[in-house]
Amino acid sequence: MTGSDGADAASPDPVPPRRREVFESALVAGAVIAGALSTGWPENGLQWILLVTAAVLGGLAPRGPLRVRLRAGLQPVLRRLRPRRLRRPLVLVVVVVVAAGLGRLLLLSPDVTAWASARLFGCPNPTQVQVLATPEGLTAAREMADRFATEQAGERHGCAPVRLYVYAHPLGTARAALARGWTVDALRTLGPRPDLWLPGSGRSDLGTPGLTSNGLLPAAEPTLVATTPLVLAVPAQAAPPDLVARRDSLRWAEALDLLDRLRWSVVRPDPALSPAGQLATVAMYASRGGAPQRLADPASASTLVGRTDARGIENRIADGLDGNGYPLSDAVGLLCHQWRSPAPRVALVVTEQQMVRFNAGRPIGEQCPEGGGAPAPAQRLLAVYPVDTLGLEYPLVTLSWPRRSTGQREWSERFRTWLTGEAGRQALNDAGLRPPARPVGHPLTEALGVLSGVAYPRVTPAPAVLDRVDQIQAAAQRPGRVLLALDASGSMRRAVGGATRYAVAAAAVNRSLAFMSDRDEFGLWVFQGSGRPPEELVPVGPGGERVAGLPRREATTRALGDVRPGGDTPLYLAIARGVAALGPPDPARVSALVVLTDGEDHGSGMDAADLVTAVRGRGVRVFVVAIGEASCATLAIREATRVTAGGCVVASPGDVEAELSTVFRLLWGGP
Repeated sequence: MTGSDGADAASPDPVPPRRREVFESALVAGAVIAGALSTGWPENGLQWILLVTAAVLGGLAPRGPLRVRLRAGLQPVLRRLRPRRLRRPLVLVVVVVVAAGLGRLLLLSPDVTAWASARLFGCPNPTQVQVLATPEGLTAAREMADRFATEQAGERHGCAPVRLYVYAHPLGTARAALARGWTVDALRTLGPRPDLWLPGSGRSDLGTPGLTSNGLLPAAEPTLVATTPLVLAVPAQAAPPDLVARRDSLRWAEALDLLDRLRWSVVRPDPALSPAGQLATVAMYASRGGAPQRLADPASASTLVGRTDARGIENRIADGLDGNGYPLSDAVGLLCHQWRSPAPRVALVVTEQQMVRFNAGRPIGEQCPEGGGAPAPAQRLLAVYPVDTLGLEYPLVTLSWPRRSTGQREWSERFRTWLTGEAGRQALNDAGLRPPARPVGHPLTEALGVLSGVAYPRVTPAPAVLDRVDQIQAAAQRPGRVLLALDASGSMRRAVGGATRYAVAAAAVNRSLAFMSDRDEFGLWVFQGSGRPPEELVPVGPGGERVAGLPRREATTRALGDVRPGGDTPLYLAIARGVAALGPPDPARVSALVVLTDGEDHGSGMDAADLVTAVRGRGVRVFVVAIGEASCATLAIREATRVTAGGCVVASPGDVEAELSTVFRLLWGGP
């Protein structure tokens, strides 16, 4: 025969057929691998399996039935091809191209690869990005973070590539820790270093980046993502017609005077805890002093309200808080109380966002776990917008720490880009905020008490103005009458970090006394031993008076050093006796019992009902700082602090001082 098969058979072949086939298979497999690896190294188990499978299939292609069919189909072309020695390379090239194409098709299909990889091997570990927020903004921040993570997971067949861990600390606490570089102490007491910060206030600058924290925080880059105006939120069905008719044309001073004439109370978040409370104080003081539009100018600090008028504002707010049982708290605490015990003739100074979330029944904060349900129509709030109100800015601050991973940098930037893009701005609007350069929609509607088209000045007060407002407010705030009851039971002898619990608590008390002014009053008790009444170490008296010939602070330090912890913990008895000793209430002062304890009640001879009965209606706020085994979840502590409009915080040994100082700053009336 003279066909091509005969010609091939007659031609001498120096390479044995089997060895030639092995060589051809290896060549094709190598081509498949090279084509696949040209797009990048396999990143998971599935891609490795696909790569090996494609290489094996490609290597087997030149052999067996597939080779026969390919050769039969190419016979007409091969007969015309001269010289004959080019036929075999042509077949080899065709097979290599087909096999390599199939391999690349499998390996370059990210959707198929990602879907199959997630089903076969599970999702890879996501990159964790830490996001620091404020207690007032924590819930909304988590909503936006979850929305971003969900969108990213949806694009990857349910595998979340990033986990945004959102946690909260007050603005002042966070700002101080960041300015110091988030040291080891901050890591222990506050948590991980944040990659992103949502301070809930334009007052978040950290100074010159090159000088910040001795180089530990080289850069902090803020991006404004939203604003929300301050409002007077009044119960809609009880709102005075005169106020409603002018809800966007009164100045702050005029609105407060009108409410005063109508015998309405006004309550405001405490500036020591709340960015909204800080800015609201600026707006009120500026309106009285006639400088609302020039607050960016440091010189306007001299035109703020005087001390006498400021004291009138602060006294009105204090009367509203005391008379209606509101806690000394941030906006979450005020709205939580409003949700539990609606007051019909009280105007709350909050942000538009906070009011909208309240009206919509959205979660309003971790401090109000039972809140968040939609209020009855009669309890919904209506926003009054003073013409000289201010907007609370919401920047997103990117923190560039050394040794951040590439993934953390990348996903921090992606979240910032998302927040400033259309999807993020929609999420911000849905959370009740106003993104820049975007019309607002639901929930910022009249149905939820909002004027969507309202205008308000975009003014960022100068630091000199903010500092001056702090000084005026501290001097105008009513003084405190505070009794500290310190646990001296046997459990306080337990060691923590080289010292006893009692020593740590005593040191925190001594340092916290720096916040007491000569106008404030202070006394110290300790309690220990079954059935024993508390022991008075320092009688309650003015901070400027001497005790046994010593300044009150020095007398307190000496008395604490003489105590020897031991015995049971008559906690309920100490609280009941302390509240009785501080009464009756004095409207000119805030009266409070502060209790620092590390355990449950033992040896009081009282139960929870007895304790609540003993403290209810006495005009004394009860605050508890719980360390060690003590808990704020105990029924007696939870109810005793709630019915007295006080509070309870759980503190680790490392942050006892910070928590105690925060309580004293709420109660004492001067620097």
